[in-house]
Amino acid sequence: MKKIVVALTLITLFVGCSGEVERPADEVERPTDAQLHAYKAYHHARYMEITAAQAGGTNKLINTTELPTEGTDPVVTPALDHLYSKAVIDLTSGPVYVEFPEGIKDRYWSIHITDQEHYTIFDEIRPVGKYVFVRKGKNMELLEGAKVIECPEDYPHLFIRIQLKTDEDKPNVYAIQDQIKLTGVSKPLKIDNYIEFTLATHDVYEENEGLLETVTDFDEEDYDRVTQYLFEVAPTFPNNLGMFGPIDSKEPNSNSPAHRAAAIFGHLGLPAEHAIYFPNFVNCEGNPL
Repeated sequence: MKKIVVALTLITLFVGCSGEVERPADEVERPTDAQLHAYKAYHHARYMEITAAQAGGTNKLINTTELPTEGTDPVVTPALDHLYSKAVIDLTSGPVYVEFPEGIKDRYWSIHITDQEHYTIFDEIRPVGKYVFVRKGKNMELLEGAKVIECPEDYPHLFIRIQLKTDEDKPNVYAIQDQIKLTGVSKPLKIDNYIEFTLATHDVYEENEGLLETVTDFDEEDYDRVTQYLFEVAPTFPNNLGMFGPIDSKEPNSNSPAHRAAAIFGHLGLPAEHAIYFPNFVNCEGNPL
């Protein structure tokens, strides 16, 4: 039976800092469903381009070695008792393998895979052994013994969370991170148009067909406008139910375009079966909004 670990996490969102869009006093007009969906694709593709550059290419792990309050590593929905490892997976040259060590029984760790439309496509607590990413619809030759993760895109995102118990526990987590092996052909990732990139490299779900094609010119100005709208509505969402699960999630609000778009405030967060997040919006001085 699959074990469920539920974490209660408070997401603190800093609004209006470092040139970010300020929350308007008046209500902002609701974007179209296509614009809300494009918001996710735009943000995620931009994030992957930046992350791949930081890693030195696709199919390379970045390990967070400090807690969010200690370092400058960009983390998402940060828990103060986890360190993170992440990579932009690239399936354009064949399958990619990730291997986890055995014998670790004293802490939580998990694997979480997100697709290019920001839906969870795979998640597992305490993964052990070898896993292989394969592109759906392609006949890829695989090594025996690996657990298959079928992906509807060329660039799935790998996120690994490892529990950190105390400051003195850091060397133990570093040792686990060092034992995680990612094997695949690494390339630079350069994207000219985030929406067209998503359409070209991802099998858009039937539920979302025809949306992105109408907003291929979605740009930073559109992104800021949708962000303003979400600043208005997101505080009315009590938690992350419906935000981070798979396309066929049974969680309440999972079919709501606004809930799914608001998930970008906690980009790459876990589905509710793993963690429940409660939002807390503050300004640069830490005062609630």
